[in-house]
Amino acid sequence: MKYLLSILILLGFMSLANASSYELTCPEGRWSGSGIETFINTKDPNKFDDGMYLNEQIIRFNLPAQMGDTVELEYDGKVYPGFVTYFYDHTKYIANQSYIIILSYPFSLEERHVIQIDSGWTHLTYTKNTEGADGEVLVTTTLTAKCNLELSGY
Repeated sequence: MKYLLSILILLGFMSLANASSYELTCPEGRWSGSGIETFINTKDPNKFDDGMYLNEQIIRFNLPAQMGDTVELEYDGKVYPGFVTYFYDHTKYIANQSYIIILSYPFSLEERHVIQIDSGWTHLTYTKNTEGADGEVLVTTTLTAKCNLELSGY
């Protein structure tokens, strides 16, 4: 039993040693996508489908990943934390494309990034409650952009 425990501990350290650091850079520019807004005093939602212009984003994470692993996100010169909520590893399942889901809470919104590991395609969904011309508004937006994913030494 003691021998088995030693092997399991060693394998755990080995998997940490085999972890790779990644940096995803999404350049400044227009992201494709759509959104929906609801106002307190309106009956129907407002839908829009014109995407959005975003500044450069950088996301740093390690793979393989597990739920709860920490992630570093950077936007507009501000760094904020995030954490992994899911990692689909194509080597363990049927599909041929791995992806990671990252949740973060910068500023006054919730962000969810889904990153295809092999392609760099990134889906960003965020929800924000804000003040608009028609009063208080709840906005959920889903955007996508092709980003550059590289191994890094951070």
